[in-house]
Amino acid sequence: MGMILSAYTTESFREFLLPAEINIDHAILLSSSVFGLSEDLTVSLDNLSGSWRICPGELYSIFEGKEKRDSPVLLREGDIYRIVTEKAEVVSLLVSNMENPIVPYGRYLAEPGKEIRIGRDPDSEIVYGRLNLVAREHAILRITEEGAKIISRSRNGLYINSEFIRTEKELKFGDSINILGLRILYLGKYIAVYAGENAVTIQNGIQAADQSIGEDMAGFPELPADAVRSCLFHRSPRSLLLPDTGTVEIEEPPEMPNREEAPLFYAIGPSFTMVLPMICGSFMMMYASARNGGRSGLFLYSGIVMAGTAAVVGIFWALMNRKRRKREAAEEEELRFETYSSYLLDKKEEILKRYRSNREIMLKMYPSASEVLTWGPDSPYLWSRNTDQEDFTLRRIGPGDIPFQVKISVPKEKFRMRSDELAEKPMMIKKNFKTLHRVPVFVDTGKYRQIGITGGNSLLKACIPAGLLVIQT
Repeated sequence: MGMILSAYTTESFREFLLPAEINIDHAILLSSSVFGLSEDLTVSLDNLSGSWRICPGELYSIFEGKEKRDSPVLLREGDIYRIVTEKAEVVSLLVSNMENPIVPYGRYLAEPGKEIRIGRDPDSEIVYGRLNLVAREHAILRITEEGAKIISRSRNGLYINSEFIRTEKELKFGDSINILGLRILYLGKYIAVYAGENAVTIQNGIQAADQSIGEDMAGFPELPADAVRSCLFHRSPRSLLLPDTGTVEIEEPPEMPNREEAPLFYAIGPSFTMVLPMICGSFMMMYASARNGGRSGLFLYSGIVMAGTAAVVGIFWALMNRKRRKREAAEEEELRFETYSSYLLDKKEEILKRYRSNREIMLKMYPSASEVLTWGPDSPYLWSRNTDQEDFTLRRIGPGDIPFQVKISVPKEKFRMRSDELAEKPMMIKKNFKTLHRVPVFVDTGKYRQIGITGGNSLLKACIPAGLLVIQT
């Protein structure tokens, strides 16, 4: 649910929709040129746990009725407060709740010859009463063949397009009448009525049209030619999209396993360590038997056979173990490559997403001259910039290349005993996304107050880039 503060003076009227946020400080500006004050006045408010309060200030006092309030005052539906400045200037604030800020108006026929009485008198055509501030016969809306006129019958007056009216005024197509929260739009053959959450009764032959404005525009009258020329444009707030300036950190790859393979001789050498003594022992036994006149039996050769067999088996297992270690090292290196490559792909996808998002934001926020020229005078983009925005002084001069706003953090280079291909890949990714291509390029006229433009030998050629600069502002 939203809350609206309606500010009234004898000069003008404005409505302020308070933001739908909690636990914040807020302020509304009562402009001196609008409300007829001697100087601009800023009224402070705050929100605590969803409840709005108006706060006293150094340059003004708050009155509720005749009582002066020296501490923050809780705002409630229907409350009326008076803001009194140091120079005794008074601004009345009326508090209203709004369930939905986008609501349909009731549409009614404005038949020539009709006099529509507006007030709290139950016999009025439009019966509306709020806090006894609306008179029994507050105003009369008189409709003729030539047009319409609103006549004020109350000392509280009424407002037309935020201008205070004490007597009467001819209405133009699209004029907005406000009587303490009752809104009436004059639309030629129709009037549109809305009173928010406050009770309003339409009676005494005021015929409703088929549809409500905001629900169905079928059959709605076209704007008269003179109304188009006097159309007021109400600027919608600009949503300032900012490019991503965060950081993407890429970690270094896992260390390469240190598996230096020993030479083949060192692999099979241990197998001969036990074999050679056995062979030597067998030969010595055969020599001793021959010296003693004995015969070399078969059992003397069994030692040689055992030694030779042990040597062959030892060499076989040494070679098999060597092969296994090589296979494990290759598998470990392949796993290291695949997992880190997958990690880099994920990081690259993250960076690419931010890259595209930043490019789309810049193209949307700062369109080209050809796109700007397609906007009509009522385009919301044409009037959306203001001095409060940090990019107000930036002027687009065309497409170009700029550094990518996202910082890509990669591991620092360090000395390695062995070359590692994976260690070079983070830097390659950083270089690939170093520049944002084909995006708007600016000159800051707040920083550089004087800019020279050249376009060739003739003045006309220099006018072309100057015109594009103005169009893209």
